[in-house]
Amino acid sequence: RSSDLAEKNSKLQNELDNISSLLEEADKRSIKLAKDTANLESQLQDTQELLQEETRQKLNMSSRIRQLEEEKNTLQEQQEEEEESRKNLEKQIFTLQAQLMESKKTDRKS
Repeated sequence: RSSDLAEKNSKLQNELDNISSLLEEADKRSIKLAKDTANLESQLQDTQELLQEETRQKLNMSSRIRQLEEEKNTLQEQQEEEEESRKNLEKQIFTLQAQLMESKKTDRKS
């Protein structure tokens, strides 16, 4: 009976050792998974910050593009107005040249 008890104790001790070993391995895996999770969360945070910065830059660029388009439109309007003024001045010059020529003809006849 004593040998049965010793054998039973030995088996229980072996089982306890095995379970302790398995628990230790599970703890190690748990710690590694926690570290991996923390690393992934950090990477996710970094990626989200980069995305936010990229979004800010895109918004700034869109705003700058709108501003430049407005400036371009203003310059085109100014150019059109100046072109119209130039044409009017050319007409005035032509009219004055014609009047001057007519005036010279009249002076010669007199």
